[in-house]
Amino acid sequence: MDSPKRDLLQGMELDVFIVNHLERLRRMGNIKTNLQKRSRANYSTVYVKAQLDILEREWDNAQNRHARLLASVSLEGRKNEAYFDSECMVDFERIYHETTGYIYEQLRVLEKREQQEERAASNSSAHASADNQVSVRLPRLDLPHFSGNHPEWPSFSDLFTSAVINNRTLSDAQRLQYLKAILEGDALRTVSSLELTNENFSIVWETLEQHYNIPRLIQSSWYEKVLHLKPIKHDNVGSITQVTVGLQQALNALPKLGVSVTDWDPLMVYHVSS
Repeated sequence: MDSPKRDLLQGMELDVFIVNHLERLRRMGNIKTNLQKRSRANYSTVYVKAQLDILEREWDNAQNRHARLLASVSLEGRKNEAYFDSECMVDFERIYHETTGYIYEQLRVLEKREQQEERAASNSSAHASADNQVSVRLPRLDLPHFSGNHPEWPSFSDLFTSAVINNRTLSDAQRLQYLKAILEGDALRTVSSLELTNENFSIVWETLEQHYNIPRLIQSSWYEKVLHLKPIKHDNVGSITQVTVGLQQALNALPKLGVSVTDWDPLMVYHVSS
């Protein structure tokens, strides 16, 4: 059976895709280093398992992106692309296997330690207190949902921090309850294995920060959004509104990421009108 056709990449879109691809590979490659920097006393089995889930998902996505690049660039064209001159996928496959082995070793150590702690003590009053706090019905907050779309992370993070994290009347278990209620899709899967306890909120928030607060990746996502804006259909109000809103969102977001857009006007007019 023939494989499904892929959307082919070309020109500036190809360049942005490669930058995005390499940045996500680099972040995947840092998982082991970030774990090694943390003291074992500062992470738990659930945290390490969450890192393993991220590693597996990022490697699957990386292979899909690499396959798309191979489908988009001819053998002759690859001679002019630095990406294909390197053996980065070979290197990152090695890093992936090394990181997987390291994580499984850490899990064995952690699980042994936690079993010893469970035998040495019964259920702590801290966990009972956290469970009681979580069982209380929390007041409804009008917060945006987050599904893992990188450009949406900065505004989502700011709003959640203001409304929930900075609310001193809430316990961390309650903050985690609010957070899980508004996560969707890939973002929810990233932290779905973590229970609603005080200890886990900081782990969940840090995991989301590491996974989605990536300025270069957020920039690339905004570039892709602009590149995929459909040209304006003249005398079509809906088309004009859609393009105008899309451009304005990008022009508002990119300066906050350190990108100057002061000279973009002629380029944008040409792009959306051609």
